Amino acid sequence: MAEGGLRAPGNFFKTLSSSNPSESSRSWSSWLNQFDFYMVATEKNEKSEEVQVATLLNQLGHEGQELFKTFDMTDENRKKIKEVKKKFTEYFAPRVKEEFERFRFLKRVQLKDERFDTFLASIQTLISTCNFHEVVNDKVLRDRIVIGINSEEVREELLNVEGDLDLTKCISICQRAEATKSYLHQMAEPDSSTTGASVDAVSKPRQQYDNKRNPNNSRKQDIKNCKYCGRDHPRRKCPAYGKACNKCGKKNHFSNVCKATSTGKTKPVSAVVDDNSVSDDIAYAVKPVKSASEWIITVMCDKKPLKLKVDTGASCNVIPKSTMLCLNRMN
Repeated sequence: MAEGGLRAPGNFFKTLSSSNPSESSRSWSSWLNQFDFYMVATEKNEKSEEVQVATLLNQLGHEGQELFKTFDMTDENRKKIKEVKKKFTEYFAPRVKEEFERFRFLKRVQLKDERFDTFLASIQTLISTCNFHEVVNDKVLRDRIVIGINSEEVREELLNVEGDLDLTKCISICQRAEATKSYLHQMAEPDSSTTGASVDAVSKPRQQYDNKRNPNNSRKQDIKNCKYCGRDHPRRKCPAYGKACNKCGKKNHFSNVCKATSTGKTKPVSAVVDDNSVSDDIAYAVKPVKSASEWIITVMCDKKPLKLKVDTGASCNVIPKSTMLCLNRMN
């Protein structure tokens, strides 16, 4: 029922979701507070007490009205709102089990993605029915915070506080840490109003943050079967960049992916060229400076010079790096 835009707390027994005695008692206290706010907001607390009692029973519904009939009260007190509230509270209050209340308090931990203030409000509500002595109440609450928060970094900071860690300081550290985390997260978000280098400066930390949370993100940036080198490599880190092709002589690609058609003629190049298309980096290609038909070498055979034509059937000869270095030393 809504009156002037104000909604009544509703039937208490219909909203009761647990048959646990402690839960019922706690729910009653919460419901009664809502009822009192409603009475003030609608100015019904200015009505006669008999009208206020009737309003209360109307909100409690049939079960509440039947329970009200069982109360041992005089006819006079049945018309006094304070006395009626007291009887209902007495009906629920003795059913609170201290051991169970403390069990609920001590097992409460901060849930994943739960704000610290929400967690704090919850344990403050739970401890109110635990009946701890006032002298130790704050320390017990402080310990629940230290043990129950979900951040190991904040817990370490709390344990490293010099001197006594009181409840006020404990709450302040937790709230500050959560605020700082929120600031850093928002600062890492790219701002659509920024341009140029400022966008890169903001998006780079965000990308690093995402890659830490999901390592697979970084692998999505790799180039697969690059058309310039034929390999897989991180974006903008192609090994063929700046290198000359051993097939056509042009830069920025390897011969294994070269699309130039062969003319049958060999261009004069340096005698020894490091072929970067070879992954193990040990093979060297020896190309003729002259035409293949003029590639004649002289070797000593039994102390007599013997001219031989080098013809392997290939456009170049491939030798190990160690052999090439050995030949250089002999020359």
